Amino acid sequence: MRLGIAGGGAVGLLFASYLQESGHRVHVWTKRKSQAQQLEKFGVKRGRETFPLTASVFPGREPVDAVIAAVKQYDVPELLEKGLPEGVPVLFVQNGMSHLELVNHYREDPLFAVVTHGAMRVSDIEVVHTGIGKTLFGGKNKTNILTHILQGIGNPFKCEWTDDIEYELKRKLIVNAVINPLTVLYEDKNAVLLSNKEAFYEARRLFKEAAEVLDLPMSTWGYVEELLEQTRNNRSSMFVDYLEKRPLEIDAINGYIVKEGSRKNVDTPAHLDIIKRVNAKIDLSFRSE
Repeated sequence: MRLGIAGGGAVGLLFASYLQESGHRVHVWTKRKSQAQQLEKFGVKRGRETFPLTASVFPGREPVDAVIAAVKQYDVPELLEKGLPEGVPVLFVQNGMSHLELVNHYREDPLFAVVTHGAMRVSDIEVVHTGIGKTLFGGKNKTNILTHILQGIGNPFKCEWTDDIEYELKRKLIVNAVINPLTVLYEDKNAVLLSNKEAFYEARRLFKEAAEVLDLPMSTWGYVEELLEQTRNNRSSMFVDYLEKRPLEIDAINGYIVKEGSRKNVDTPAHLDIIKRVNAKIDLSFRSE
């Protein structure tokens, strides 16, 4: 099958490598022409393997049978407006949930995914699979070609259908809302939330507020700790973005908790505070350059 992947970040390249390895023809759309040229020339590298594929700058018009949209959440509006191929299933792989309403407005029967694998892009063409997790995906319509394609990927990147993707998105959101901003503030890997008492206390405050807003049980903390242990040696995606001077998804993640809290009359002072502190840190970082 011909698969288009929008996004040349860590997750996009990880999907590209495993799908190409599974025997599909993968085309990657990137934001930068230089990355597209490198991928077109050398393919995508994962471990000792290199997988040839094609690439171009988005928006492309290459014919594909399905699309995986693996861009940052703040890039989703542009992705939708510039136009994805019509009449093909699309899987959206983003942190947070702010994009759901917009995606459902533009696309008929979209699929959404939660990826808990650890992935790190070390160059424009190389990705490292740093931790084995899960890829859970779902939506309104299970009977489409993309479902068949994803379920055909074997270990260690097995993809599983879930009938309750909203629940899985909420669980992933609460993980991101706790881990991502704190790793930026403490400028450390995920393990800092387990080893630093102050960071752990802040993590618990963020978790409790988010759990109330998202109607998740307090026992969900066990899931957060499980992922923290699983990815303890990883840098969160937000921390990597901070180090590389890219825009952060703080408004899409913690901002969503604040907005939902306001809608439900649930106070979220910890999330308001963390947004303020992260944005102040970003401003200070840019001023010091």
